[in-house]
Amino acid sequence: MPHRNFFYCTLALSLLKPFCNGLGTRKSENILKKTSQLNSTYTNYSSVQKKAKTQSTQRSPTEEQQLQINELAEDMISIDPNSVVSNISFYEAGNYDVKRSHFIENAAKISPNHPDVLKYKVANAIILQDSSEAKVNLNAMATQQILTPEIQLYGCNIVTGK
Repeated sequence: MPHRNFFYCTLALSLLKPFCNGLGTRKSENILKKTSQLNSTYTNYSSVQKKAKTQSTQRSPTEEQQLQINELAEDMISIDPNSVVSNISFYEAGNYDVKRSHFIENAAKISPNHPDVLKYKVANAIILQDSSEAKVNLNAMATQQILTPEIQLYGCNIVTGK
C-alpha cells in the first residue's frame, strides 16, 4: 500500500543524511521533514479511515470522522500537492465526489500505473457512466495482474452491460 513508500523514503533519506557533508543539507532536511510530516498525516488519515470502516453500527464515517478525514486529506495536499498518496487520499476522502476527480488525474500524471490510481479511475469512470474509460483502466489492472482475467472480464461486462 502507499504508506510503505513513505517509510522507505524516510529511511533512505535518514541513511543518506550523514553523507551530505553540507551539500544541499538544508534541502535534504526539508525533504526529510516534508516526508515525515506526510507520513505522519497519512498514518493518522489511515487510522481514522480504518476506524470508520470497522464500526459495528455503520460502514460510513460518522460526521466527526468525516471532518477528521477531510482535514487530514487537506493537510496532505498542503504538505505535498505532488504526492500520489496525497492526491489519492484527497479523492478518497470525498467519497467518490466527481468534483474531486482532478485529484485522481493528478495522481495518474505522477504514477499512471499505481494500483490505487487505476482503481479510483475505474470507480470515477463508472460514476460518470464512461464505460470506455472504465474498460481501459480495468484492462490496465488486469495487465498488471492487479485483477485476475476473470474479474477483469466480469467488470468489463458489467460496465458495458453485456
